[in-house]
Amino acid sequence: MVASGRPTGDWERGTANRRPGFTLVEMLVVIGVIAILSGLVLGGVMAAKRQANKKHTQMILQLLGAAIAQYEQDWGDYPPGNGEVAGAEDLYAAMTSPGSPRAYVTGGNPPAGLQEGAKYKTFVDHWRNPIRYTHHRHYSGDPRADDYRLQSPGPDGVFGNDDDLTNWKK
Repeated sequence: MVASGRPTGDWERGTANRRPGFTLVEMLVVIGVIAILSGLVLGGVMAAKRQANKKHTQMILQLLGAAIAQYEQDWGDYPPGNGEVAGAEDLYAAMTSPGSPRAYVTGGNPPAGLQEGAKYKTFVDHWRNPIRYTHHRHYSGDPRADDYRLQSPGPDGVFGNDDDLTNWKK
């Protein structure tokens, strides 16, 4: 009892009816923290996946480069190719032709596909975009002035952007 004559107890301080648990504010704070952390993790995972896709396409370009080098060793020149769809089709035909002295590309690696508007298969990058092949007769100057060029349009599928992947340093 207090001097005023009223009894004091837990009910007066507001603790008698309290149940153990979380308040709405505490739940919202926890949900917010989880959302922020999952956003950071998801962003990191997506960046790693983009990088892995680019590495896979670079590997495809290296495999094609090795096959082209072997072709050049056997025939004394690089396969024909003008940097257009027909050139990419010519490269695929030269690398997979049964009339060649050896199989330059086997087992579906590097991957190939039939592109829209094309009559024959071409080699494709990770995103299933055609890989552009150009013999040095069809361009002049650097890079690779006496060689050949391989170029992937990258994730956006458009040649000539910063995301293009090539067999030369840009």
